[in-house]
Amino acid sequence: MNYPLYVAIIMLTALIGGNICMKARLPSVTGFIVVGLLLGPSFTNLINSEIIRSMSFVNDLAMGILAISLGAELHWPTLKRYSKDLPPLVTGEIALTILMVSSLSYLLGLNLQ
Repeated sequence: MNYPLYVAIIMLTALIGGNICMKARLPSVTGFIVVGLLLGPSFTNLINSEIIRSMSFVNDLAMGILAISLGAELHWPTLKRYSKDLPPLVTGEIALTILMVSSLSYLLGLNLQ
């Protein structure tokens, strides 16, 4: 397998996806995630699960870049202004996510273990 080629494809398409999202006034992280989904085994399978497993160092690097990008999107003065409202909102969002995923998994007969 030609790993440098796969890394180049991933990086180039992520850069393009990030730029497209920025022009659409969306966070560049959105483009990174969409490109990852499109290239991965869920859609086009251009980067299959065997390649993903064998390139775990790239996955670790990508997660670091993703975390830094997400942190860069935060606007601290806005967060401070809404700091009293955030804990109940975050708690509610987490609870709703768990409820929705559990319900959908139950309805589809999926095992969550």
